[in-house]
Amino acid sequence: MFRNYLKITIRNLLKHKSYSFINITGLSIGIACCILILGYVGFELSYDKFHKNHDRIFRITVNGKIAERYIQAATCPAPYGPQLKKDFPEIEEVVRFRDVGQRMFNYEDRTFYENGLIYADKAIFDTFSFELLQGDPITALEAPYTMVITHEIAERYFGNEDPIGKILRIDDSENYTVTGLIRKPPSNSHIDFDILASFETILKRNPELEQAWFSWNYQTYILLPDGKNYKAFNQKLNEFDEKYIMAVIRQMGAELESTLQPLTDIHLHSNMEAEFRDNSDIKYVYSFSAVALFILMIACINFMNLATARSANRAKEVGLRKVMGAERRRLILQFLGESVLFSLIALIFALVLVQYALPFFN
Repeated sequence: MFRNYLKITIRNLLKHKSYSFINITGLSIGIACCILILGYVGFELSYDKFHKNHDRIFRITVNGKIAERYIQAATCPAPYGPQLKKDFPEIEEVVRFRDVGQRMFNYEDRTFYENGLIYADKAIFDTFSFELLQGDPITALEAPYTMVITHEIAERYFGNEDPIGKILRIDDSENYTVTGLIRKPPSNSHIDFDILASFETILKRNPELEQAWFSWNYQTYILLPDGKNYKAFNQKLNEFDEKYIMAVIRQMGAELESTLQPLTDIHLHSNMEAEFRDNSDIKYVYSFSAVALFILMIACINFMNLATARSANRAKEVGLRKVMGAERRRLILQFLGESVLFSLIALIFALVLVQYALPFFN
């Protein structure tokens, strides 16, 4: 019986080619647009979730008022994180970052300016899931003047040679030993780099930074135990601030408060000073989701309107089939079958459109 319904449906589809083409085309375009937009929405929501510990990593941020100016910054002093770990043993790891902007690199006769240099603590590989392809994650960034680089950087300076142990010179003043090869962070990471240098290098250059409680230039992330309530931990941050920095801050006529920000909230819910990169906004996710739903609704309404308009022309067919003894149930199944077949064909065409449009959309 199903085969008979399918034959009748295909015959009707071929008999009314113009109607079929218009209906399928409209529905295909609507579905394709919806898929592309939802792909974008899904990508935005996926930021930083590739990290194994993404639900346990938090960034220390500061909110406050200095000289009648309200600030929100994604930085804190260099000694803040290590001291915090000493005072609160439940913190598993602390990672500090310092993005230094563009620097000149050279190796033998090759010289390039690189923008993707970030200094990081050695605990980065215990905290984040950045993939180290070569080298020991425990010791790669342990010593001063060491670095790990991406494949792209390795090929640029060393070609097909093994980069481990090679020396890269920065700003024609400091030599760094390559201790590892790292995969470039995926595009849904708010931290982007080409080169990670040891944070111990900064401390070796400036030992006084270990006590520089008012040099707010370092992004700091902490790893909390599984199930730890980070909102409750904010109260401990307030006590920590009172102990180490608030007395001097108040003498300056300022008020500051440190808080923890979940890693997965940064891309869509954060627009602070000293961000690693320009972030997006959750409003765009809501807006594009609404647009996708609206487009799909228009495509469906258009499909139904065309089907309704055509039904008047098929009244004779229905009447004749009833006279010939066709049951009401079979007529319903036939029309539903036609709609389902139209939808499946439209979905196939939509997937083809998405496949061709995706490179341009990306």
